[in-house]
Amino acid sequence: PYLEEDVSLTGLAAQLDVPAHHLSMVLNTELGQNFFGFINAYRLEAARTMLDDPVHRDKTLLEIAYAAGFQSKTAFNRIFKQETGVTPGEYRRR
Repeated sequence: PYLEEDVSLTGLAAQLDVPAHHLSMVLNTELGQNFFGFINAYRLEAARTMLDDPVHRDKTLLEIAYAAGFQSKTAFNRIFKQETGVTPGEYRRR
């Protein structure tokens, strides 16, 4: 579900057949994250995997961002740098 650009707490809860407020509570209390932090962690890992894979070397950063489920390059860059300490471009060059 994290690859879907329109993923939502309500939609994921429906897929899991649990009330949305229960899913939110579990994410907050058990994982210490809100819904979008949870989703973005998976998206970030997908992006890092693609950046590390030589098969994706010819893809632009924007293509990788979209393939990982991010809706904009700005959000991708901000979250990537916040979590890794470097921009996606710097990460790729390393």
